[in-house]
Amino acid sequence: MSINKINSVNGVNEYAKMNSASQTRKTDITDSISISNEALSRSEQKRIIEMIKAAPDVRADRIAEVKAKLAANPNYFDDVTAVSETADKLMNDLM
Repeated sequence: MSINKINSVNGVNEYAKMNSASQTRKTDITDSISISNEALSRSEQKRIIEMIKAAPDVRADRIAEVKAKLAANPNYFDDVTAVSETADKLMNDLM
């Protein structure tokens, strides 16, 4: 008994090799992304929150400033103007 071949295996492989080589093309298309304004603002908010969390709770420069004022004038807090200015600054910072 003999089976006649319709197409040889080599013929199919050669056809596939020719097509794959001829289909390869170089393109100048580059990938790009676009970010919405909402995403940008949320990213900025997250960055600011992280900066705030990383900041120390105590500002050494302000403490040194108050210590210097007390050393220069021990009655600094007895001065009504100084206390009023300090209270105003605190209120402005809180608002």
